[in-house]
Amino acid sequence: MHRAIYVLIWSLLLSMPVVALGKQERLKPKTIEHAKKATVTIRTNVSMKAYGFVIPDFKEGGCIVDGKQGIILTTRRVVQHASVSTYQVTFHNGEQAEAKLCYYDPWLDYAFLKVAPQAIPTSATALTLSAKDPLVNQPIFSISNNGGKSVSVHKGTISNIHNIIGSMPQHTVNVSFETKQEAVGVPILNYSGAIVGLNYAGSETFGVSLHPAYIQHALKAIRKGKRPTRKHIGIVTDMYSLSDAVKYRNFPKKQLKAYVKRFPTSMGSAIEVVHVLKGTPAHGKLLPGDIIWAANKQPVGPDLVMLDMAMSQDKYRCVCLTIFRHGQQLEVNIPLYNLEDHTIRRMVSFGGALFFEADDVFSDKTGIAAGKLTFSSAQTSGMLSRIPSFKRGGTLYFLLDILAVEGKALNNLDQLIQRIPELIKQRYFTLEYCTMLPMNDSLSPLFGQALM
Repeated sequence: MHRAIYVLIWSLLLSMPVVALGKQERLKPKTIEHAKKATVTIRTNVSMKAYGFVIPDFKEGGCIVDGKQGIILTTRRVVQHASVSTYQVTFHNGEQAEAKLCYYDPWLDYAFLKVAPQAIPTSATALTLSAKDPLVNQPIFSISNNGGKSVSVHKGTISNIHNIIGSMPQHTVNVSFETKQEAVGVPILNYSGAIVGLNYAGSETFGVSLHPAYIQHALKAIRKGKRPTRKHIGIVTDMYSLSDAVKYRNFPKKQLKAYVKRFPTSMGSAIEVVHVLKGTPAHGKLLPGDIIWAANKQPVGPDLVMLDMAMSQDKYRCVCLTIFRHGQQLEVNIPLYNLEDHTIRRMVSFGGALFFEADDVFSDKTGIAAGKLTFSSAQTSGMLSRIPSFKRGGTLYFLLDILAVEGKALNNLDQLIQRIPELIKQRYFTLEYCTMLPMNDSLSPLFGQALM
């Protein structure tokens, strides 16, 4: 009887399908050690800033990506874009070096600092960017500097590869892992030690990381001593369910089925236009709710990075977008503009306020057109203190569309500079303005506040 049972069990085993078990990927100690020696702590000291709450002195993370040229990768938040700041880098062994701002992206949350190559310790290493896109459930790890107090290793997995978050829309990879604190500037690494994302926000249990293709695109130019080409049409985007589009926007159901088959990791969501920045080439050509299907005849699917890179090609002056609007497929040709043209490069201190020409980020949050003269901070004891504002410490924060001074339009910094001598002589002058209601955006520290 026992023999019969053994024979039966053996027969059942033979009839079961054979499953090939792949070798489980393991994180090697030497990979961790290599990453630790590439990790740095960046101390940022801010003297003045065009907009946003100013934290004068703070520490965040970064990593070496090119030891020969002294290039360090971090986030735009760490370098405090649109500011006058200084940077000190602390390497893995405690040695320190002064750094200079090399580049920050006008929209995306990454930046590069440079140190003198000879200032980098001989024991330090450099990280490379992965040539492969991140994958759902891919094991990852990070090295956190815990605000410069200690170094710790955190393991996790990639939970989502198609998301659009950030102070401006950017292709974001979601990561599930545990940290002691929000890990900003920390690279997300695969088990081979290559960068598959740059963490720019999150919490103690998850992170939101920038897709590495953006960084790879910029680093190639930086290594050649050039500024990266970054062009756009001026749209803010998000992910939208095509099932909802079928229900509410007359989207063709057959297109939904084809889309899901072609992009199985999309969860049935595509890129849609949320709103268009005032005064940009897309203004009047694209509408909120437009679903972006292809760029220059190439389907983009849920990959915002593909759309952004298509617009940033040197050879193109316009982009041809295939969109769905109210269920109809349309093609729209839209000129491109250089995002660098809207970067804040100058600030003028006058009357206790810091005047500047709005960039795209400020435009997105306030509705003030990029390039328009405005100011966002002033002293509490200054002449502008009666204008509705936010108050924090000894500083007032404003959201104003400046219309005129003494009845004359004032549109840019050059006009302001020309008129400052006569305004000083007058001592008192009238300022015409419109207060802009801020949008609620948790990733933009100035906004989401209540007007006083």
